[in-house]
Amino acid sequence: SLECKNLWQRYEKNSPDILKGCDLGIRKGECYGLLGSNGGGKSTLLRVICGLCKPYMGAVSLFGKKQKAYKNGSLFREMLAFLPQEPVTMFVKESVREDLLQSGDKVAVENVSQRMGIEHLLDRHPWDLSGGEIQKCAFAKILLADPKIIVLDECTKGMDSFAKKALGDVLASLKDEGRTILLVTHDLEFAAQYCDRCGLLFDGKIVAEDNAVEFFSHNRFYTTAAARLTRGFFSGAVTSTAVRERLAMGGPVEVITSEDRPISRYEAGMMDKISAKDSEIALLKSNTYTDQKLADVYDRLLTIINRNKEEQASINMNQAVYNGTNTATLKCMQQQIADLAALSELVIPQRKVCDTGCCGCN
Repeated sequence: SLECKNLWQRYEKNSPDILKGCDLGIRKGECYGLLGSNGGGKSTLLRVICGLCKPYMGAVSLFGKKQKAYKNGSLFREMLAFLPQEPVTMFVKESVREDLLQSGDKVAVENVSQRMGIEHLLDRHPWDLSGGEIQKCAFAKILLADPKIIVLDECTKGMDSFAKKALGDVLASLKDEGRTILLVTHDLEFAAQYCDRCGLLFDGKIVAEDNAVEFFSHNRFYTTAAARLTRGFFSGAVTSTAVRERLAMGGPVEVITSEDRPISRYEAGMMDKISAKDSEIALLKSNTYTDQKLADVYDRLLTIINRNKEEQASINMNQAVYNGTNTATLKCMQQQIADLAALSELVIPQRKVCDTGCCGCN
């Protein structure tokens, strides 16, 4: 339902590119989570999709129709709704109810207020609401537009766990209605719980993309706390709910071996070090020492002692040379000072003064 092809975008002619050949495709009725670092271009991509800024190369299509074919604001009336990072900017009236009534009739406002659980906030001033409350009210406002595609930028910002759960349930119901959802978030747990697929935006393009379980299972940085804690024991447990389900099943804990997931070079190096250390410990704990083993241990210790002695001797020699150089330099400077003092006696005449002080010469 939403497709971006080879998007390139920069804000000024001579500024660096923000998007660099970005490709993105989202299916109808899917919730897609876009992840990435701050300043990575996520919000810029959303603005391009919503037509708020134009790429200098590439195209955006919505349900097979080019974005530029939507004229005079028809994109937001017929197809798409956008929730920005600062949702309070969407409110201009003295109360939430007045703002919502600008986007829908009284019945529609009541229905969407019940759906979002904001009935108690309708008569309050938008600027008096908390961050989580204004997020829910703004979400209700964009739902009044009845969009086919919903674009959310940090929709969980300022929400507590209960509000996030309620929002997740709303997203699930919107998917059941066939609506397409694209959300940008840094809340990895929320994305793992409610997104069908996730993509990682890096250096202006999507560099990794998969269904939520596979994405967070094989990612070591952008992953959930549950995935980190259970890595090596459970496969595919990326949410706390999945962990509880796996534990409730009972039975032995599944141990993930190196054959089941890729091993990084750091892990491989640590495994080699641990293996070597285990071999040394096994040798020390062995009860079948032979004279040859004891001789090998003695030779190894003697080699280490001799090497330490040689290193210390080298250090002492270098220190002696350093001290001798400093002493010679000091003597040379003392001699130069003495020569200068003697020369000054010859060149600068001594001033003669009388003892009487009659002329003021003293």
